[in-house]
Amino acid sequence: SIYEKSQIVQLLFKEEISLILPLLHKDQVEGIILLGNKLSKKGWTQKELDLLFLFSKHASAALSRAVMAEELKEAERIMARSQKLIALGELSAGIAHEIRNPLGIISASAETLQKNHIDNKTRKEISKFILDEVNRLNKFIDNFLSFARPSKPHFSLCNIKNIIDKCIALIHDRASKQKIKVVVDCDPKISSINSDQHQLEQLLINLMLNAIEAMPDGGEMKIVSRISEKNKIVIEIRDTGCGISPEIKEKIFNPFFTTKEKGTGLGLSVASRIAQNLGGMLSFDSIEGKGTVFRIYLPIKHEHS
Repeated sequence: SIYEKSQIVQLLFKEEISLILPLLHKDQVEGIILLGNKLSKKGWTQKELDLLFLFSKHASAALSRAVMAEELKEAERIMARSQKLIALGELSAGIAHEIRNPLGIISASAETLQKNHIDNKTRKEISKFILDEVNRLNKFIDNFLSFARPSKPHFSLCNIKNIIDKCIALIHDRASKQKIKVVVDCDPKISSINSDQHQLEQLLINLMLNAIEAMPDGGEMKIVSRISEKNKIVIEIRDTGCGISPEIKEKIFNPFFTTKEKGTGLGLSVASRIAQNLGGMLSFDSIEGKGTVFRIYLPIKHEHS
């Protein structure tokens, strides 16, 4: 109001304010700089006014950058919340899907078992269906817990070659049935690593089984260990399978994303979480129709060692 403006003017005169410099952001006054009378009691020269207005301009620019930075942070916070909600929605849908399917089979099988005219052979087959689906649910829950709440690693010195050999022994029969040749090329300079042996074995077996599934008609799986240029231990699992199409490369580590008919879509998500849990990371390169290589990068010495 006019009264309020007059009060402000009176206050400025009372405080002997002789100059007001505006601080602008997007053509709006966001603040002001108040200057009193000069100590010399002289008026402001044109040169002084030019310098002060230049200072005001730079101060306004600094204020604008600060405001824009805060607005950007807020936009990023909103985006992060939105992405979390989207991820939560996808996660919930994936969980519901993976649980609903076995429950549907169990429910239908239980209803069939209640009928009196079923012979013993059919009854045993239906009972097996129920047990299979229960086991499938248990496996899904175990995988989901490994993804959502990975256990704390217990680091100790482990022999990489021994771990790789043990994992190969565990998947050997399955690889042989699919006529897959397994080749190992371990750098002799790498004798041991400070890691969690159980989790590293779980990670390697996960990726080896993934490679085997990519080669249903046979092929070659090669496991390589080496020291990278950035002084990291690298373990590679290479296959000559079907490869990964460019359209889905960005999705393969997403929970519940799968192209397999009976897959849960948690295998590579769990593998990536384990690699992170061990202080490293998991990456891949793939050419559709030629094969894929997954690379596990691990620190030579862990920070908790």
